[in-house]
Amino acid sequence: MTDVRENFSDLLRDLLEDGDDFKIVAHLEGVHPADLALALSHLDADEALRVFQLLDEEASSEILAEADEDLRSRLTERIPDQELSELLEEMDPDDAADLVGDIEDAERQQRILSLMSEVERAEVEDLLSHHEETAGGIMTSEYLAFPESWTVQNTRTFLAQAPPETPFTMAYTIDDHGRFLGGFPIQELIWRPANERLATLTDREFPRVSADTDQEEVARLFTRYDLISIPVVDEDGRLAGRITVDDILDVVSEETSEDMFRMAGSSEDELFTRSAWGVLRFRLPWLLVALLGGIVCAFILGRFEYELSRFTYLAFYLPVIMTMGGNIGNQSSTLIVRGIATGHLDSGRIFRVIWKEVRVAILMGTFCGFLVALFSSTFAFLKGDPTAIGLIVGLSMTVSMMIAGLFASIVPLTFSKLGIDPAVASGPFITMSNDGLGIIVYFTITQFFHPWLIGG
Repeated sequence: MTDVRENFSDLLRDLLEDGDDFKIVAHLEGVHPADLALALSHLDADEALRVFQLLDEEASSEILAEADEDLRSRLTERIPDQELSELLEEMDPDDAADLVGDIEDAERQQRILSLMSEVERAEVEDLLSHHEETAGGIMTSEYLAFPESWTVQNTRTFLAQAPPETPFTMAYTIDDHGRFLGGFPIQELIWRPANERLATLTDREFPRVSADTDQEEVARLFTRYDLISIPVVDEDGRLAGRITVDDILDVVSEETSEDMFRMAGSSEDELFTRSAWGVLRFRLPWLLVALLGGIVCAFILGRFEYELSRFTYLAFYLPVIMTMGGNIGNQSSTLIVRGIATGHLDSGRIFRVIWKEVRVAILMGTFCGFLVALFSSTFAFLKGDPTAIGLIVGLSMTVSMMIAGLFASIVPLTFSKLGIDPAVASGPFITMSNDGLGIIVYFTITQFFHPWLIGG
């Protein structure tokens, strides 16, 4: 499908210019909704709407389910309320709830919901009542659940008479009050004896989550237990819905992208912002943090004015020390932030991980310090400068890298304990701090070896 992804939008644009709707419809047949949504995202709003209006109701609803936030917004704001409500009824409840939740106009949300059938509206409103980043916010209300007192034959007969529209791999058992008891694979119904009760099939240790569980924690459970779906229960233990693996893949993608943008001091919204002032709003706060860090470092350098004026060759190696400290700091902080995000870094492993990062920093700092000391001593000897500069530079790099590794390991953990997202705050704070600490270490060691510099 490479040609579809790369060239289909250009083909649609050419067909739109020709005004031949029949050719457009012919080319749309057999194209996967995800590929078509991607192609429409590369068209302008009017072009995308023209193509969208040529689709039947089922295909249109699938496009809206697959579309990214920008395309979905551009389409829904141009679709009449009645037509949009009909498309929502064609969609899975969780996708419909996501679409309604993205409509910023609260009055329009209510108008569209009021036009839906009572059953469909109730399902969507129930899903909208949960925070969008919790299990309740990403679950679907479609699931298979049977009383545990039923037999295998009862269940087979029920499924034969009313086969579900959605494919299922797992079914759940409930008690007389609708409380979740456990789950079992659907294929068990094929080879189990007809008179066997579902209670004997049920895995009562089957993982479950509450509706207010954070979506990142849900994603960790999917990874830990290799799940395809997981049931969601309310505060009374009643079955409320299920989360499927396709929704979790979206969550993992969103959370990963969000962390990457945050560590870069930006936001995914910037991708859809065409205004220079809008981009400025995303980037300026973090640039101001970097600017503050530069001012602090300039102030620290000013405190060592005498050393810089007396031994100008010291300035040559300052960028190297600051850069190496920043590099190892970024490595350590990235590892820690990722460990926090995936849940692999629990309280029992914190000190072990920090100690490992410090040891790594000491080893790398010693190795790099030895190399830079050898180079700087040789260079100083050839230029007639004091050879003690090699010892100063090498020792400074070793110490600054060790401190940077320790600091970059502790800061994200501290922010996490304080309830601050470490992916947001760690990057600029660690960079600013490591630069300042590198300068202090360098010139403090210089002051200690001052007599050797004079003697050189």
